[in-house]
Amino acid sequence: MSIQDFDNLAAALADRAISRRRALKMAAASVLGAAGLGLAAGEAQAAPTCPRRGAGCERACKNDRGKDCRCIRTVSGNRRCVYPCCTPNSLGRIYCNSTSECGDTEVCVRSLCCGDPGLFAGVCMRRCDASRNFTCSDS
Repeated sequence: MSIQDFDNLAAALADRAISRRRALKMAAASVLGAAGLGLAAGEAQAAPTCPRRGAGCERACKNDRGKDCRCIRTVSGNRRCVYPCCTPNSLGRIYCNSTSECGDTEVCVRSLCCGDPGLFAGVCMRRCDASRNFTCSDS
């Protein structure tokens, strides 16, 4: 609520142009609306994103909020932010050929971060947007 809006509201109350009940509803709606905008902005910034160009173990993601996410190319050619963990996935596999072979929170990526996976194989890595409190030592 801006100062001008507040002044208009105060003047209307003084002139009894609107009821106190209506004024309280307007004030509450303003406060709730401002709080909702703040939450929406936080959610929009929450997901880590790849930089404009490049992918690889050294390409850090933007907006990762200290998660140490890396922008890696998936086996299907998309770029995704993942944790650079080189441990077996939730299915006990290290190598994959598609994301369907990985766990629910993982993607199959082409990466040399974990050594050479072979000509056609990929590696399952956990997506950075899958968990807010995850480190590679948790896997």
